[in-house]
Amino acid sequence: MSVKQAEIAGWLVSVDTERTRTTYESIAKGGWEICGCAGCRNFGAVVRRGLPPEVLAFFRGAGIDPLKDAEVYELGKTSSGMRAYGGEYYFWGKVEKASGELSSKPKFRISFASPGALVRPEFRAKGAVRLLFDTALPWVLQADYHPDPCPAEKPTRKS
Repeated sequence: MSVKQAEIAGWLVSVDTERTRTTYESIAKGGWEICGCAGCRNFGAVVRRGLPPEVLAFFRGAGIDPLKDAEVYELGKTSSGMRAYGGEYYFWGKVEKASGELSSKPKFRISFASPGALVRPEFRAKGAVRLLFDTALPWVLQADYHPDPCPAEKPTRKS
């Protein structure tokens, strides 16, 4: 077990990096890829370069694969023309000290909590921590933005 402490936005967490990294290696696809709607595909295209450097460094150090979110959702256009996103990731560890948000541009809010209803099966055990975030990211897909519902939200036809 390789537990290390990490600080981000004033939060202090202990992370079992080896266990977290191994768990992410066992996950085939992120939530954005499973969904496949335009907002989710855009998240997948931009996440590695759109998140603040401090967040990406935290993910690397914690063993979190940014392409393997548990859940991500696009909330529409911001006043600056970016797209508002929220979502969650998981890791093995515990919260040592709670705090607030990063001061980066665009604003990136982060919090940590116990696992929620959308926890991935791989993280359904004692010691899992949920990382929740919201931020704004650019639209980078070639096609213009056309909102399409997530497949899970599309109405199904009854026979």
